[in-house]
Amino acid sequence: MVGTIIQESTTMKFGKYLAKRQLEVPEYGNYFINYKALKKLIKSLSNQAAAGGNVEQALRDNKATFFFRLERELEKVNSFYLQKEAELKLRIDILMEKKADAYASGSLTSSTSVSYISLYEGFQRFRRDLSKLEQFIELNATGFSKVLKKWDKRSKQQTKELYLSRAVEVQPVFHRDILARLSDQASSSILELEAWADGDVIYDDSRRGSEIQPATAPATAPVTAPVAPVTAPGAKDDDLYYEFVETASAENVTTADISEWVEVLKKVRDAKSRVTRIFLLSISTSASNAALLALYESGLVDLNASDALNGRNVLHEAAMATAVDRTAILELAVSQGVSLLARDFYGRTPLHYACLHNQRKLLKMFIDKGAEVNALDKDNFTPLLYSVINQYSDCVRDLISMGASVDAVSDNGYIPLNLACQYGVYDASEIILQNKPRHEPDAEGLFALHIAARAGHSSLVSLLLKYDADVNELDKLNRWTALFHSANEGHEQVLETLLSAGARTDILDEERHSALYYAAWEGHVKCMHRLADLEATVKLQEVDIDMKSPVEVQVNDLSGLDELDGIPDLSLPPPILPFRRYGHNFLDQKIFVLITLAGTTPVKFVSEEATLSSGQLRISSKNDHSVIPRSVPLAMSDTDRAMSFQLDSLDDFALDFEIFPTFGTRIIAKTAAMPYIWRATLTQFHQSYTLPLFDMRLHTIGEMSFDVQVVRPYKGTPLEITKYDTYWKSTGTSQQSLSFVTASSVSGQYARLTVCVTSDGVPVVTPSWKVDVGHGIRIGVNSLTFDELKKCTTGVVNDLSTVSDPVEVHRVLSNTTLRLSEVLKLLPTTVKLDLNVVFAASDLNHYVDTILDVLFAHARDTHDTNRLSNGDPAPRATRSIILSSVNPDVCTALNWKQPNYPVFFVMRNGTFNEPTDLDRVSVSVKEAVLFANGNNMLGLVCDARLLNLVPALVESICLSGLVLVSDGEHECKGVKAMRNESVVEFHNSIDV
Repeated sequence: MVGTIIQESTTMKFGKYLAKRQLEVPEYGNYFINYKALKKLIKSLSNQAAAGGNVEQALRDNKATFFFRLERELEKVNSFYLQKEAELKLRIDILMEKKADAYASGSLTSSTSVSYISLYEGFQRFRRDLSKLEQFIELNATGFSKVLKKWDKRSKQQTKELYLSRAVEVQPVFHRDILARLSDQASSSILELEAWADGDVIYDDSRRGSEIQPATAPATAPVTAPVAPVTAPGAKDDDLYYEFVETASAENVTTADISEWVEVLKKVRDAKSRVTRIFLLSISTSASNAALLALYESGLVDLNASDALNGRNVLHEAAMATAVDRTAILELAVSQGVSLLARDFYGRTPLHYACLHNQRKLLKMFIDKGAEVNALDKDNFTPLLYSVINQYSDCVRDLISMGASVDAVSDNGYIPLNLACQYGVYDASEIILQNKPRHEPDAEGLFALHIAARAGHSSLVSLLLKYDADVNELDKLNRWTALFHSANEGHEQVLETLLSAGARTDILDEERHSALYYAAWEGHVKCMHRLADLEATVKLQEVDIDMKSPVEVQVNDLSGLDELDGIPDLSLPPPILPFRRYGHNFLDQKIFVLITLAGTTPVKFVSEEATLSSGQLRISSKNDHSVIPRSVPLAMSDTDRAMSFQLDSLDDFALDFEIFPTFGTRIIAKTAAMPYIWRATLTQFHQSYTLPLFDMRLHTIGEMSFDVQVVRPYKGTPLEITKYDTYWKSTGTSQQSLSFVTASSVSGQYARLTVCVTSDGVPVVTPSWKVDVGHGIRIGVNSLTFDELKKCTTGVVNDLSTVSDPVEVHRVLSNTTLRLSEVLKLLPTTVKLDLNVVFAASDLNHYVDTILDVLFAHARDTHDTNRLSNGDPAPRATRSIILSSVNPDVCTALNWKQPNYPVFFVMRNGTFNEPTDLDRVSVSVKEAVLFANGNNMLGLVCDARLLNLVPALVESICLSGLVLVSDGEHECKGVKAMRNESVVEFHNSIDV
């Protein structure tokens, strides 16, 4: 549990991430682990070492001080959790009791009934509050783990695992059982309510009440009861309610009609509580004000009452009403002393709801009568913030004129301008700027300009610059300017706006990277081109550490502690000799299935009520026990999106996708990928699917999208590992840094040849994958038979057996087309080849198998020839061949079908316009590195011009353990494998 990894931005330090997440649960804010203070304590204890003294020893001497503070933080977190747990258990008991009573009274047979609406909202709110507590637990778990890791790194000790297991994980706050039960009860109850409303009967009376043992310690504060709780009404109450609304909404209704109806109500049992409830519920309907006032005059309405499940009173309901102007009802309630400061269970006042529903005409009346204009609800939102995010500009203007603060009203609270920039609200941003807000960063450390640039709001960027925002101001997160954010996200128009305003391209962040680096790393081609044009004439230089922005940059003296997260745990030193690996993992007789969750939100729910703020997706197979179940968070990172399986057969392979809450065992939604899905992959290598998500009653509540790739094993007989050498590579660390150094058996010059397969299945070496058939028409090689292809080519080839120079080999074969088998047979075996495979057919598996047939046959022929000519009974050496392609699918198939030949993925950096999502891996260095490593490839081929413009890319790629090949005539520093039009040249030792 404590080792849970929070899905956070790769560029965000945990301290900033924690501060940002605390905004989402403000009532928990004072009870989180004080991560920042503990980091400062470690720094302070480190500074106690005398000049030149031993920092590690100083920390060990002060171990008691650190762990005393840490234990106090643990007690604080645990005590607060026990209080919230007790509150939630009491709430679920009340909800379950009301549900049982409502079911017994027969008032849950319709989704429009009063009881159903009230209970359904109550359980949904309970589930949201439970989710907040779950987030609180996970964030604190990660905080304790990280701060202990920092202590171990600085003190050179190993206390983390022991302390976590004996002091942290044993605390009730980190036990899942109770919250899992609460989550299951809420989920089951929501399912029951929906079923009952549809006429299904699935009630289980055994779940009445929480049935959970008391916590190990009592709660420190009881839950406050609502102002005026009332008993859940039965079916008769629903009849009375609908009858009143129907009567009160009629156009020809008279006072006599209402009076007659009121006289009937006076005779029912518990008349006052029932009439009060009907009065509250009718406010949001089209019932006339006259009817409501007549109901009030009956003396049966308690204006101070509030709903027992949501806490809303008459003022809340009237502020939410949009069908009819309820000013008369509001004036009545205020005149009778109903408080405008009253809060519902969400912490919202009537003014909050007036702003949520754009009730501009009510603002002045509320504020004049005593409403608090800067009141904060439980989500840390003021009325102004709700007006901002809902783009109610008139409400924004009125609120500010009546005293609403344009700055954050609490420490680390939301900043109105920053929130407006995040949501892209131009009018509200301009109104706020006209009122001269303070210039301050949000909890994440970003100023308004950074937020607008990151979100891609070009008009807002221009507006902020008009109001004198500093275009080169550094944020407090990564020391990025707005230009970095726009380049990292690929917002070309924003980038142009910033450049026109004087944004500097020569600034490096704390990682010594430029904006161009991030544009290239993420694969935003247009931004990369624009910055490359400028950077080609500007020498990059690091920003002076003392550089000041208009708001002085305060360099975090604890930044080094955050960097420690990247240092591996203490372990034995690496061996002197690097470990050598031969070949790579391949399928043999297995089938490789890669499933990638597609898009930014692969899981989508139909309604907001069904959406989980946190949860997990579990993937398993009921009919293939060799498949290990996987679990990924719904807030998934890039590395969580792809999952692979190696199977014996696809005939009966099926996958279940099940969505669970983070804590809990009740399935929220489910779908399945049945065996018929994989049949399309017999001819199509890449398929995309969208499957419906069903709840447990088989109602569609959402959808899930994913892509499928299937690599089938090589259909022939692969090369025997015992007879034929494979390539090898070794990875270690240098003495100077933690950089990886990879050596490989791939060395020397390799002649570059292009390989295609004709329509009749003949692999050929050809100058291009298209041939000229006359009249300016070019046809793909895959569309022609070999005989047709020969008629279209006229080049004559001399005796290849005498050509040994790789450059000459490329030149000789650059003007004709030959069978691949013929080229391999004629060329001397000492000639090394880079076979660039071009694919333009439908069945990729068959296409690649056809090429491998030729390569394996050539290897066997060479083996037999060497054995006969040299008398060697077991010769192992064959021709050295590497395989490459610009097509990622081709590289995937080539690598998984065999272990003998290394595969290089060729990136297409900046050679075409902005690509579709399917081409991202071809232009994004980040995606290419993930792809190549995930498929066990030897290396990447990257444009030399880009590597020279952004030298930091070389180190980033090399740190991943891949062999980097520069593509072009220009030499690149740090790259010892280069490719030009004719050859690929590797040095004997490849450092990456």
